[in-house]
Amino acid sequence: MFTRKYISFKVGNTMDLTVAFENEELGALQDFLSSETHNFAPHIVKELDNVLSRRKADLYFSGNMSFVEGDRRTALVGFAYEELGPDVVLPTATLKELVDEWIEMEDKFKKGELDGKLPLVIED
Repeated sequence: MFTRKYISFKVGNTMDLTVAFENEELGALQDFLSSETHNFAPHIVKELDNVLSRRKADLYFSGNMSFVEGDRRTALVGFAYEELGPDVVLPTATLKELVDEWIEMEDKFKKGELDGKLPLVIED
């Protein structure tokens, strides 16, 4: 359901990492991970942890291009501008797993641990 490929690409003189989902309908999730989670990981992890542990009832995060809202069971990831693509609904625990995986992959990428291993495809 969430088959994804981690890919490196060049921006100016630096290399960056992105994730691309096989299902094109998951564009909002792709953007959320590679843009919002990239920039606001500690805040997003805290929000997800608080909702999943029931310290908070509702989940809400809004970034530059995408947002997440939901509760302990279900999360909706969408673009700030609906014409960019459809919303993605998934279990909140699955979103947390994908966020954790993204953070781990980005950390490995920065340390050079993914050199020669990209593109890397992960299937659930």
